[in-house]
Amino acid sequence: MRCRLPLVRRESEPNSTGATWWSGGSTTSAGSSTASPCAPEGEGPLVLELDLGGDLLVLSRPDRLGVALMRPGSPLAVLHYGGLEVFDADGESVTARMGPAPGAEGSVRIVVEDHGAAYPLMIDPLLTTSVWTSAESEWTFSVAWGDWDGDGDLDLAAGSYNAPNRVYENTGVALDPNAVWSSAESEPTWSVAWGDWDGDGDLDLAVGNDGRANRVYENTGGTLSPAWTSAESESTFSVAWGDWDGDGDLDLAAGNANYQSNRVYENTGGALDPIAAWTSAESSYTWSVAWGDWDGDGDLDLAAGNHAESNRMWENTGGALDPNAVWTSADRDETRSVAWGDWDGDGDLDLAAGNEDQANRVYENESGVLSSAWTSDDPYYPGETLSVAWGDWDGDGDLDLAAGNDGQSNRVYENTGGTLDPDPAWSSAESEDTYGVAWGDWDGDGDLDLAAGSNQAPNRVYENEGVPLDPNSAWVSGAS
Repeated sequence: MRCRLPLVRRESEPNSTGATWWSGGSTTSAGSSTASPCAPEGEGPLVLELDLGGDLLVLSRPDRLGVALMRPGSPLAVLHYGGLEVFDADGESVTARMGPAPGAEGSVRIVVEDHGAAYPLMIDPLLTTSVWTSAESEWTFSVAWGDWDGDGDLDLAAGSYNAPNRVYENTGVALDPNAVWSSAESEPTWSVAWGDWDGDGDLDLAVGNDGRANRVYENTGGTLSPAWTSAESESTFSVAWGDWDGDGDLDLAAGNANYQSNRVYENTGGALDPIAAWTSAESSYTWSVAWGDWDGDGDLDLAAGNHAESNRMWENTGGALDPNAVWTSADRDETRSVAWGDWDGDGDLDLAAGNEDQANRVYENESGVLSSAWTSDDPYYPGETLSVAWGDWDGDGDLDLAAGNDGQSNRVYENTGGTLDPDPAWSSAESEDTYGVAWGDWDGDGDLDLAAGSNQAPNRVYENEGVPLDPNSAWVSGAS
């Protein structure tokens, strides 16, 4: 049986997905819509053909079996087979496929194998546009979620290059697109990280700078002010808080580029020593550092993602890092970002690497030995990743991987049963220069939303409304 349903734009909501599903003469909003059959229920397959209205286009990729809905010149929504979810009235998953309607230019066909399904059916296509964007369009190289004002919701910090660093406040409804705090300094910031460095119960902000001293802005009653600078002025591209010596306060790791050593600044009594307590023996071009207990001995080890050389890991023994790396990767990729996460649920941490000009990787931890176990696969866009972040986006108990990309759509790779699908399950409509991605439940509804910080484009948040992410930014940062 076949229904033919029009897909039209909602002019009243410019930041929405721009689509409404019509079914049985009534309308429901795009994203999780009820499809009414045009013939007896359960005698399937049910075939729905969706006409496109307004200025939307269909762009098919036959070998990927995907469909893109776009405005001329800028993406509005991207639909892929992997992003289509159909459930019946009993909550049971129903097999469905999606693709261009044969011989019907400008139409999308969804085929639902509805034999034995309990109606009504809920069709949840992947629509990919951010739901928030910042007013500012700066060179944002890093974003980080944190409840800076202690009101129970997540606020967003953005670190920008030769522009003020900013905090966007969550007012319990949404992020304000205009920054509530901006640093007095406009420095070449590559990385920001929240952490309670002085143990007073609120979050302070660490900033890693290129060729300038690194900083910590101390939070006093919801106001950030400069409180610490490093003695070294190096090319710090990444900062990460972690209690490396197990004394109960946060120490700061700095990953340095331009073939400089990486460093750790020790916290003693709520203040960082401006002179590094640890320096790596290796001088590398490090883009990213991440703390994680890779060997399960109760202390934090340090991983580094490097440019055109092996990635490395330094082991912590008794509260001090060995200056010589205990692990180096066999490959020499252009790694721009690393993140620890237990991707296979076996109780130890595995390491994701986001690579530029190459496939992304996961190094699996098997009894304390890391080895490459997964690579992404996208024949159209083979690897321009600048940031990766683990998060359970679909609430099924395993970690999925977000990738922020340079000049391409951002993506999420879904974990099913302890392994990532090499093809993305979600792609953003925007193809911007995203330097930082971070998961956080910005709307307090129990699922993870995705923030993206971009170069010379607004920062964005993609809202999760029960998987997949809403394609339209739910938030955009303030005025350019």
